[in-house]
Amino acid sequence: MDVRDFAYPTAKSSEFMTMDSEWRNLHLKLTRNGKIEKAAIVDKSGKIVACSPDFSLKDSDINTLNCALAGQYSSLVKITFGKGVFTCFRQCEENDTLLGKNEDEILVAHRQNGFLVVGIGYSDTPGSCLYEVTHFAKRFKSKRFSCKIVS
Repeated sequence: MDVRDFAYPTAKSSEFMTMDSEWRNLHLKLTRNGKIEKAAIVDKSGKIVACSPDFSLKDSDINTLNCALAGQYSSLVKITFGKGVFTCFRQCEENDTLLGKNEDEILVAHRQNGFLVVGIGYSDTPGSCLYEVTHFAKRFKSKRFSCKIVS
């Protein structure tokens, strides 16, 4: 496996920077079961600290997810995310989880202690995308993570 398999695009350019080994290991834990095929971890300041190389997550996508999670009027929302439109259901009393569907793609966004974990899976693979992302995000409750970038 090449180091470029664990990279994320910088906000200012299309260059790739390698992830800190701790973020790389976390990213692997989220995607290793195969249910979540594309994933990203966004820190408290909105920076992407880990992302699948084939997952193009833009600032506008992060803002859309944050707005959908913060909504107070309806638990059912339609959002434009990436190149598609997802029908999403906001779960949990704290509005910390968003579950969406677009044809065969499933989107899960879960906010835990300021971190946003985003995963894309497919309905034809066994398992639960919701479980994978929310179970993974629990680790942000008790640990402090740094946002160091290795260049």
